[in-house]
Amino acid sequence: MVDVLSATSIRHRAALAALLAAWFAPAAASAEPFEDLTSAAGLALDAAAMSHNSLIAAVSYGDVTGDGQPDLVVSGGNRAPAFFARTGALTWSGPTLLPGPPDAAAFGHTLFDMDGDGDLDLYIARNGPDTLLENLGDGTFSDASGARLTGRHTWSSTAAAGDLDGDGDLDLVVTSYIDRVSFPSHRCATNVVLENDGRGFFSDVSEAWGFLDGPAGCSFIPALLDVDEDGQLDVLIVNDFAQFSGGQELWINAGPGSTGAWSFANRASQLGVVAPQYGMGPAIAPADADGALDLVITNIGGAILLHRGADGGFVDATEARHPGPTFARDGYQVSWTAALVDVDNDGWLDLVLASGALIAADFIANPSAQESTWFRGTPSGRFVEPIPAPHLASGGVARDLVLADVDLDGRVDALIAHLDGRLTFLHNTAPSPPAARLVLHPRYTGANAAGAWITATCGGAVRRRVVTAGGAFGDAATAASVQLAFPPPCDTPGQPLSVNLTWPSGFSEAFDLPTGTSVARTEPPWLTATAEAVVIDLASGDGGFATTPTATADHAVVGPFIEGPAGVFTAAVDADPDATELRFDLRVGTEPLGAHPRVLRTLAPAAALRTTPTPPVEGRPFAIHARPRDATGAAVGPEHAVAVDVDGVVYPLAPAPTGFMATAPPPPPERTTLALEVDGAAFGAALQVPTAPPADPDRSTLEWRDLYVRSDAVSHAAITLRAELRDANGAPFVPAEDRVRLATDAGGELAPATYTSNTTTLRLDFAHASLPDGALVWLAVDGAPIGEARRVAHLDALADAAAFVTPSRSTCAFSERALRADGQDVGTALLTLRDAYGTTVPEADLSVTWHATGVTVRDVAATSFASYRVTAIAGWSPGAGTVTLDVGGAPGVVVCRVDLVDRALPAPSSATSTIVAAAGEPLAVGVPAVLRVLPRTSAERAVGSGLDLAVAASQGTLEAEARYVGLGRYEIELTPATPGTVTVTVSHDEPPLYVVGSWLVAGPGGEDAAAADVVEPDAAPVDSAAETVDDGDAAAPPPDADAAPLDGDGDDVDAEPGPGDAEPGPQDGADGGALDAEVAADADAEGPLDVDATADTSDEDAPGILDVDTTPAPADTSVIAAPEVNEADGDAITATETALDAGLDRADADRLRQDGGCGANPPGAQGAWWGLALALAILWRRPRQSRASCTPRSRGSRSTRSEGARRWPWLRRRRPSAASPRPRTDRP
Repeated sequence: MVDVLSATSIRHRAALAALLAAWFAPAAASAEPFEDLTSAAGLALDAAAMSHNSLIAAVSYGDVTGDGQPDLVVSGGNRAPAFFARTGALTWSGPTLLPGPPDAAAFGHTLFDMDGDGDLDLYIARNGPDTLLENLGDGTFSDASGARLTGRHTWSSTAAAGDLDGDGDLDLVVTSYIDRVSFPSHRCATNVVLENDGRGFFSDVSEAWGFLDGPAGCSFIPALLDVDEDGQLDVLIVNDFAQFSGGQELWINAGPGSTGAWSFANRASQLGVVAPQYGMGPAIAPADADGALDLVITNIGGAILLHRGADGGFVDATEARHPGPTFARDGYQVSWTAALVDVDNDGWLDLVLASGALIAADFIANPSAQESTWFRGTPSGRFVEPIPAPHLASGGVARDLVLADVDLDGRVDALIAHLDGRLTFLHNTAPSPPAARLVLHPRYTGANAAGAWITATCGGAVRRRVVTAGGAFGDAATAASVQLAFPPPCDTPGQPLSVNLTWPSGFSEAFDLPTGTSVARTEPPWLTATAEAVVIDLASGDGGFATTPTATADHAVVGPFIEGPAGVFTAAVDADPDATELRFDLRVGTEPLGAHPRVLRTLAPAAALRTTPTPPVEGRPFAIHARPRDATGAAVGPEHAVAVDVDGVVYPLAPAPTGFMATAPPPPPERTTLALEVDGAAFGAALQVPTAPPADPDRSTLEWRDLYVRSDAVSHAAITLRAELRDANGAPFVPAEDRVRLATDAGGELAPATYTSNTTTLRLDFAHASLPDGALVWLAVDGAPIGEARRVAHLDALADAAAFVTPSRSTCAFSERALRADGQDVGTALLTLRDAYGTTVPEADLSVTWHATGVTVRDVAATSFASYRVTAIAGWSPGAGTVTLDVGGAPGVVVCRVDLVDRALPAPSSATSTIVAAAGEPLAVGVPAVLRVLPRTSAERAVGSGLDLAVAASQGTLEAEARYVGLGRYEIELTPATPGTVTVTVSHDEPPLYVVGSWLVAGPGGEDAAAADVVEPDAAPVDSAAETVDDGDAAAPPPDADAAPLDGDGDDVDAEPGPGDAEPGPQDGADGGALDAEVAADADAEGPLDVDATADTSDEDAPGILDVDTTPAPADTSVIAAPEVNEADGDAITATETALDAGLDRADADRLRQDGGCGANPPGAQGAWWGLALALAILWRRPRQSRASCTPRSRGSRSTRSEGARRWPWLRRRRPSAASPRPRTDRP
């Protein structure tokens, strides 16, 4: 509806709106359980400058100093890793910096006991070789990376520790991010699985255990848990850019295979866990009453919730359960770490999201300051956002979250790590009874009890919990602490809970746990394994197995179990006399138990030789580490002369914390032989070590350009190749020019026409004129091929390249997980066309057409990063929306798909919604101006699409209706007719919304405009390039001068990066430009509503009514807001009514009541005022639909759209409803 009203009429409505908003709005009810004790706890830190290294921040909670009090470790956020030592119940001191390379950026970390000595060691993820710090027992650390790790180079995100093979020690899953930048289809780095040998020395088993099968994802966070409850620890990996790289990963553990190596398989697709989105982090727990597992995966935009069904697969329950917001105050919400935990001890798990801004493409823009959020759990399993929690919301750049009972009062407290290096400590002061606390100490599997399942019952209510490891950027693999809270009457302290506990080993036991108490429980000693016998003592605990287990072992024959007295079963073991290690596999029926005990045997002197890196690389020095032990198993001490023979040359070894060490010269090609000597005599067996080539094809990345050229340009054209060569360990390798050639199937090799390099990258140019049309070419280093071959094409016109497009190598994916089926919602897909060899086909001059179902395509446009942007508008029917793209006349080359969902429309709030002139003030007579409307909820989140906004202006011409343009924004085009002021109102009937804005208007010659009656609107414009949004809450940090967004467009990702380019920066990819200068400061200032409380002397309204201040206030950008009014009872909508409108049942709604009853008077209001409220509502003359008190608002009926009635083909028009029909007229 487009209307033009008088300024007086609009100002009357605005004044009445202000009166209603000020007097009848319900008092804010505080639901926040947290108090901010950051400063009092000694954790206040100044914000640090953020650069292109700033992507991840991490915090963990564990006893580093060994005094029994948990300390804090922080990393990432462009700060050096450090820890804070616990000094009191709620205080810490520090930070104390941790050792490590000063020039390597640190990201996530995990605390874990790597060597079984009882203290917590530390693994730190970096861009380059990761760091492993050994705790010396007193909170001081020694760098043990060289001796204990493999020396692998990659961009690691973080790590999780868990006992993947059930042998009692903690293995590591290390996630890796991007290997080569090519927005949006980056080449992702491969993740690493490190097996612990029981003494804290790690071997890379990624390939042997199956983790390299399938495409790699750009991974952020791993989580370890027993998904299928079969006793084996599975691995969930959350991937960024998952819609372009194959999705999330869920590796199911099948236990030991026939070779003795563990077997994992990615079952994400079969189990429904692909979740193609910008995955950030997981939250894992059974969150509703059925006890089935829920997975929450955070995202740019709303998180996704997957619920495990009866068939074992997961189904998408996002729309039904509402796991977090899609939008922030302006643009998308970006959530990182998440947790499912009972914050208020009401018996239902809540969802807490750590949220913070990142630089992103314009179609996924997000505000520079964002709120972390707490969503209350309900009996139905749906999550409901409570009244805003200011302490939890502070910060704006949160990345990591730890929820733990710091002061052991039975309530979980919150620790938040921010990207700018700050910490926030929030103490939980909820007035609820304390929860029961169960602390688990496993005996046969890893110390963190990952994989345990707990079932507790009380009065018919059942709660299930699963113990996980990882799941955040910072983690501590310490004894698991499980909180168990129940609703009344089971919340009374001392109430007995019946608990059934299944340990990760597979052993189950039952016991009682009083509510309100904290109990530590150690796994009973039910299993003993030696080289002579395996003994199972079922009498040692109150539990056991349904049937008698069986046992097998590698290098041994295990007999059947024979039952003895008192439930003790014994099986004899006949071990191979030469075996130095036995690994047992225990099963109940066909299902393996989680415990796989390992028995080490010392039969002869052992050299225990290893190299760093592993394997050594041709042409590079390498380190040799030895841990010699004699025939009794005793370590050879530093009083002995220890040396190593390397291919006939003897090098002395120096004592080191982990044994002995020396540096050897570069090894020969293929292999090198190592033999240990002690006191001049041979000691143990010699070791044959394979030698890796200097450039590994699987670790190197190549970026080809200009393989397709016009035939008339061949004589002066060149192929450009950007190469990042790496060895088998990921270390950079830059060969000399004479070692690099372009090989071709036409015969011969081409030397580069130009050669440039830096410490990590080569740029090579090869002349096209030397290559025939259709030739296959590949890079060769020292004659060895590196990477895939590529085709050269000489074309009459570049449009002919369409013939080479290969559907199976091309990709198209929407950035949004789902669109609202409302005829308005906007989705953006990115299309990349590739040939059969994976080369991006040049987008110039290609003919791309399309047809769509379920959505309407607005446009398809080439981008600056060698792909196309497909913009689509959602249809009306839930289901699948598809866009099929035809290229160069070839039909159906690529299909883009997106889900359309019947998503509930959040209720907008007039008090928080804004309207702004996109280009600022003043407007100009005769010049069209874009006005941007941003409807927000009472929690100050953008509502999104789905509103039929009515617009009226005091002067000028309004072009058609408000149209939804994405990111929560609607746009109006207004052309002012006269100088002075223009006032615009935007309204919506149901749910109600009323927003007013007024702007100065300059005449055609630029003469001064009259003062505005209403102050400037409450939002800052988006900068001209639209990379991100400045919403007035906080300035976005300026990027580092050398930062490069991940857009792959060639002008921000340096073709020849300099030494300062440590790695690319966060996700950008909008227009090829760095973040504009405008986002560093707001274009105006946000101020409170200017209301003149004195007598009305300067306005034409009646005296006695609160008036809008007529003094111009250019620095104040508030809007006039009308309250939300209950049409049935005339009062401001109560908390109970709002809860009911959100879809809660009465019991849940009553928890939010703050006004004493449905339809009751708000605080301070007397009966005489209701007559005035009704009179004001009548004067306001807003049409309303009647509804019963305390019932949900109706969204109204939908009618068929009229295609001919559209001003824009993608614009949703207002629809007549049965209650208040409106005639429609077609427009040209």
